[in-house]
Amino acid sequence: MLFTEKLTNWWYNPDDVYLALYSSLANSFYFDRSMNKDAYSVIGSGETFKFSSFSELEIHFADQEADLPFSFRPGIVVALDYEMGLSEMGVGEGGVSLGIRVDRAMVFGHKEKACWLIGEFPSEQDFSNWKHSVFLRIALTGGESKTLNGNMQSKLTALSSRTQYMDAVNRCREQIQFGESYQLCLTTKLVGEIKADPRLIFYQLKKNHPAPFASFIDFGESQLISISPELFFSSNAGLMKSSPIKGTRPRASDPEEDKRLSAALRENEKEQAENLMIVDLVRNDLTKVAEIDSVVTEKLFELQSFSSVHQLVSTVSARIAPNVSTAQAIKSLFPAGSMTGAPKHSAVRFLNKLESQKRGLYSGAFGWIGSNGDSELAMTIRSIVIESDQCSIGVGGGVTWGSVASNEYEEMQLKAKALVETINGEVSW
Repeated sequence: MLFTEKLTNWWYNPDDVYLALYSSLANSFYFDRSMNKDAYSVIGSGETFKFSSFSELEIHFADQEADLPFSFRPGIVVALDYEMGLSEMGVGEGGVSLGIRVDRAMVFGHKEKACWLIGEFPSEQDFSNWKHSVFLRIALTGGESKTLNGNMQSKLTALSSRTQYMDAVNRCREQIQFGESYQLCLTTKLVGEIKADPRLIFYQLKKNHPAPFASFIDFGESQLISISPELFFSSNAGLMKSSPIKGTRPRASDPEEDKRLSAALRENEKEQAENLMIVDLVRNDLTKVAEIDSVVTEKLFELQSFSSVHQLVSTVSARIAPNVSTAQAIKSLFPAGSMTGAPKHSAVRFLNKLESQKRGLYSGAFGWIGSNGDSELAMTIRSIVIESDQCSIGVGGGVTWGSVASNEYEEMQLKAKALVETINGEVSW
């Protein structure tokens, strides 16, 4: 049964709560949504699992619902592997995605300054027992985030040199010239050793580079740290949305220059064309699982500015068709068009041969799928994946016929800047 309780006049900093109650657990997550329009952060833990196809996902659907101001419900937290998505399309050898089964969590409403406890329990007494255990532990909470410190150091190597990346850009342009693709999302990785507390990395990143989908997921063997700005997929009461990002310009410290850069991006025909191609792709993917005539482009070429970049964002929505599950709807869009190119099938086949490395979790998606069918998954970009003392940062960008190889290389480096600087990275480009 689903139980919830709103705790009013009771507010603790979620940063402190995560460190005090959950960070010592091997399998935990912190979705910081303080910068999101719907400012409800979620913290919890659970049992990890792995899966290699969407058919393996098992979601327990609750037989009751609660009237709450947020859409999160217990269910599963996932990080989808890009190559798993390719295998679902008949390309490549597949990949392994990661998950956490979640039966309880804490939800923090930043605007209300309130906290909700929510969970699936056999009885009200079981829920009450958990609630009181939270009270006992949280009473000692306070200031943990301010005392979190340590050194961060990393040595990274770009898997594609400047020459190799620019050559790959030109091979993409040739593919477009031949009419096989209209756009291709070319990527590479920075990999190497890291000495740092993953939690400290996350807290420093989201402090210095606020993002709507800042997240930390600890799967035990690996950690995903993200300041993703991009919504891959969400569903709420049957309405699904996707907000692809295409088009990037750097921020400038001088206000007038920053304004000029943002205006230039908004008015750039190449960037608009690139964005529109992906919007059309998303519309096509949604049509496969949507009610007839329900697909709508809510926003087109919306300028959004983040700590280090300006970007063009569009939003497409649709009603999920009857008898289509949330997992099936996600599968229809995955991998995301903004990380493949268009047409999707020809793009992924070409890129799978062109790129020398597997993308893994990078270019995939992460987030939660609730027991009521609601969900929220962000794109795995602006992210760091850590395994033991090794880390990887995926970076890339969209290539069109009008792309200039040197410009694409510099944009790729720009997208890595915030992450590299935060972990004091020495990069061999």
